[in-house]
Amino acid sequence: MKRRRLKELRKDTRRRMRHVEESIANMPNECSLCSKEFNNEEADAWTIKMSLDGATLICPDCREDINESED
Repeated sequence: MKRRRLKELRKDTRRRMRHVEESIANMPNECSLCSKEFNNEEADAWTIKMSLDGATLICPDCREDINESED
């Protein structure tokens, strides 16, 4: 019983890791709004939104514009 449960757990973990790897590979490399290229040095300032349709990457400038329009 324990062996079977462990085998199922490993299989599920591998499946989930494949999904994460695919998601990372399909991440956009530019802003979804203005097409500004993603810069790793400013990574903390960028916003990533995940949904069932995929990832949306928003640069700091566009994020400020969105925040200003909401106020």
